[in-house]
Amino acid sequence: MISVLLPKGLTRQIAIVLILVALAGIVGVSLAAWQAERLVLEAQVNKNLVIAANLKSERLHNWLAERQADARLLAVNRINQEHFTKLFDDRINLQRKREFAALLRDNLAGLQNSRRGYMEISMTDSEGIVVIGTNFERVDKPALPADINTQMVPSIDGSFYYDIFLHPDTGNPVMAFGHDIRAFDLETHRPTDRSIGSVLMLVEMQDTVYSFLGPIPELGDSAEALLVRPTENGVLFLSQLRFLDNAPLNLTAGLASPVAEAARRAKMGEASAFHSTDYADQPVIAAYRQIEPAGWGLVVKQSEAEAFAPIYDLARRIFLSTIPVLLGAMLLAIFLARTLTRPIGALATATQSIAGGNLGISLHETRTDELGALAVSFQQMVDALQERGKETQYLTDMLQRHADELEAAYSDLRRSDQLKDAFIRNITHELRTPIAILSGFTELLMDDVDEFTPEQREMLEALSSQSQQVTQLVSDVVALHNIAADSNERRPLRMVDIARACLEAYRHRAKSRQTKGIYQFEFYCSDQEIEVFVHPGQITRAFDSLLSNAFKFSPSGGMISVQLRHIEKIDENGQRANWQIVSVADEGIGIDEEDLPHIWERFFQADYGQTRRFGGTGLGLALVKEVVEAHGGQVWIDSLLGEGTTVSFSLPIYRIREPIALNIKALSPVQAYHD
Repeated sequence: MISVLLPKGLTRQIAIVLILVALAGIVGVSLAAWQAERLVLEAQVNKNLVIAANLKSERLHNWLAERQADARLLAVNRINQEHFTKLFDDRINLQRKREFAALLRDNLAGLQNSRRGYMEISMTDSEGIVVIGTNFERVDKPALPADINTQMVPSIDGSFYYDIFLHPDTGNPVMAFGHDIRAFDLETHRPTDRSIGSVLMLVEMQDTVYSFLGPIPELGDSAEALLVRPTENGVLFLSQLRFLDNAPLNLTAGLASPVAEAARRAKMGEASAFHSTDYADQPVIAAYRQIEPAGWGLVVKQSEAEAFAPIYDLARRIFLSTIPVLLGAMLLAIFLARTLTRPIGALATATQSIAGGNLGISLHETRTDELGALAVSFQQMVDALQERGKETQYLTDMLQRHADELEAAYSDLRRSDQLKDAFIRNITHELRTPIAILSGFTELLMDDVDEFTPEQREMLEALSSQSQQVTQLVSDVVALHNIAADSNERRPLRMVDIARACLEAYRHRAKSRQTKGIYQFEFYCSDQEIEVFVHPGQITRAFDSLLSNAFKFSPSGGMISVQLRHIEKIDENGQRANWQIVSVADEGIGIDEEDLPHIWERFFQADYGQTRRFGGTGLGLALVKEVVEAHGGQVWIDSLLGEGTTVSFSLPIYRIREPIALNIKALSPVQAYHD
C-alpha cells in the first residue's frame, strides 16, 4: 500500500521509519498501560475481597455474640430463675407450678418468634432433660439427641454452644446455644451459684449464617463466601457451596489443598488475600479470616478469569485499536481535519439548537461511513425526542387532570369529615342530656326502692343498667373519635403508676361493694423506672377497659394477673428498640377461637347470650386497639374457651432511668375482695 501511495525514495523511507516509530510507541505505551491497569485491578480485587471478608467476619462475630446474649438474657433473668426454681420446689402447689411454667413458656416463645431462624428454645434440668420448651414433643426428653456429631464448647461465664451439626429430624445444619440457669434462693430473693439446669436454643443455619455468606453480587457471578472448620486431616466445609451440592458437613479437603492452607492461615490469625485454587480446581483469588469464637475459617473468593476479565478485554481492545491508528497515520493525516470537522460541526450546531429547545431540525447527510451513520442516528434521536415530548405533554395533561380530580375528592373528604365531627358532637350532646336526666330520676326512685314491688324494683334496676350502658356507649364513641385529635396532649408517664391507680380504684370499688364476688390479684413489674410517651387519659381508659373485662368475665375466686415487663427487640433495620409490655390475664369464660379474628372490630360481641348476661357495648377492645396503635404499639390476645383470656399490648419506651426502690407490693401480690 505504501508503494502505491508514495513514490520510491526518501519519502517512502521516512514514512516507513515514522510508521515503525509510531508502532513501537503504541506497543510500548499499550504494554505499560496494560501492566499498570493489571496491578491496579489486582489491588482493587484484593481490597474488595478483604472488605467483603471483613464485613462478613464482623457480621458472623456479631451474630454469634447476639445468640449467646439471647441465651444469657433468658438464663440470668431473675424472674425466670425464680419461676424455674419454683418448678422444683415441693412446697409449691401444682397449680402455681403450671402458672410459672406457662409464664416461662411464653417468654421462650416470645423470644423465638422475634428471632429469625430459631427452631426451638428449651429449659432443661441438670441432666439435660427438657422441662419447658417451645417444642412440646421434646418435653421430658433430652434436649439434644445423643448421636449428634459435635461437641459442647463451654465458656467461663456459664454460656456454651454446640458447633454446626446436622439435625437428626430435619437433616438441616443447625447450631445450639445455651447458658446455665442458677438456682434462686426463695428466702433471700437472690440467685445462688448452684446450677439447676440450662437454657438451650436451636438455630437453623439456612436462614441465618448461610444467608450472611452469599451471594456477593458486587464481586461478580463467581464470587463466593464459605465457612470451614480445621480438622486433623484437613478442613471440613460447614456452609453451602454455589457450585457443589450437599457440601455442609459432608465435604472435606486434605491438608495439601489450597482451602486447607487458607484455613490454616486464618487459624494463625493472618488476614490477607492470595492466589490459589478452589474446591473445583479453578484459579481464584481468596481472602481469609478467622471466626475466633467458633474456631471457623472464613474464605471469600473470586475466580481469576472473572476478576481479570477487564484486563483481558483491555488487551484485545488495545490490539484492535493499533490497526486503525496506523492506517490513520498513513492515509488520513491530510484529510482528517476536513473529513471530521464538517459533520461534527453540523452535529454541534444541531446539538445547540436542541439545547435551546428547538427540536424541529433536520440533518441532510449523504455520507455512508460511520459519521454518516452517526448523523442518521442523531436524526433518529431528534425524532424520538419529538415523539417523547408529545407523550410527555400528554402525560402531563393527564396528571394535571388526575391532580384536579384528587383535589376535588380531597375537598369532598374534608367536608365529609367535618360533617362526621359535627354529627358526633351533636348526637353525643343530644344523647347525654336525656340519659343524664333518666339516670338521675332512676337513682332518685331507687333511693325509695323499699316502696316498690319486686317487679318494679327489677324494672328500675334494668332501667338503671341500660342507662349506664348507653352512657358508656356514648363515652366510648367520643373516645374513639378523639384518639387522633388528642395526640398533642401526650407526655412522659410511668405505666406502673397508671396500673397501680386503676387497681387501687377497683380495690375501693370492691370494698364499697360495687363489685360482686371474690377477686384475687397478681401484680408484677420491673424494678426499673420506665417511662412511655402517652396520652394519660387514653392509656388509662384502655388499661381500665382491660381490667373491666377481666373483672366482668372472671368467676368468683378467679385470679386476675397484671404484668408489666421490658423487652428489647431488633427491628428490620438492625436497630435496638425497647418496649414496655403490659398484660392483663383472667381465669374467666374465655373466647371461642372462631371469634378471635373479629374481637377487635367495633361493636363486635363474641356471644350475644353472654353479652346479655355480662353487658357491654362491644367498643372496649376496639378502643384499646386504636389507642395502642395510635401510640405506635401493638395489641394481641391469647384465650382458651372456658380457661381464661390474656390481653397484652406493647408501647415504645420513651426513657429508662436507673433502677429505683420501687415498692411493687403497694398492692399485695394476692388480695381477695369480698362481696
